[in-house]
Amino acid sequence: MRPAAVCWLTGFTPYWIESLLLVPASGAPMLATALSKRVADWIRTTAWLDEIVNTPKPGTAIGQRLAWLQACRRAGARCAAGRAP
Repeated sequence: MRPAAVCWLTGFTPYWIESLLLVPASGAPMLATALSKRVADWIRTTAWLDEIVNTPKPGTAIGQRLAWLQACRRAGARCAAGRAP
């Protein structure tokens, strides 16, 4: 099965490995993938995303980012992406 939506949104086709795409209401999208760090350069050549996180637990990375975004929203502040988990 080809993950057409993620491919269309990112320009990258995740293959045989867990990858999750977070597209927040505001701010830049984040792709979290279980692909190894050595593949990160290749992903960056095919995807237009600025933020690609290579981790053995993409769900945890997305969950941490969602919690951080929620905390920012509750505080009524715009959080700097450079300090995001």
